[in-house]
Amino acid sequence: MQFYLIDDDAVIFMLINRNLLKQSFFPEPITFELAEEALQHLKANYKTDEEYLIILDINMPGLNGWDFLETLPQFASPSNVFVAIYSSSINERDFIKASEYSYVVKYLVKPLNLDSLKELETIILEKRSKQA
Repeated sequence: MQFYLIDDDAVIFMLINRNLLKQSFFPEPITFELAEEALQHLKANYKTDEEYLIILDINMPGLNGWDFLETLPQFASPSNVFVAIYSSSINERDFIKASEYSYVVKYLVKPLNLDSLKELETIILEKRSKQA
């Protein structure tokens, strides 16, 4: 599994990495501060036989998380790309909008904690078993 962390806040990278060290399911993330860079990297390296977990902030400068999600269907499949929205927004409209994307498996509210990672792990394992 490839793991992308897309957020414009370097402190978030540190906090997530700290929580990731406490578990063994997720590999070390490839981090991006700009969604455009992450999208270019994913597009250039996407393989149908690989799984991708993307933790994606929605409020970023330039290409935001919603724009990123709109572009994914051009080259990627929701069968092997799992997106967790990661935002400080608790606006119900954002929760509803996120649920409209087949790639989104979870909406996580900042700050990320170990329980959120465990819940995300369970969701991914359930998706895998349904596809098998």
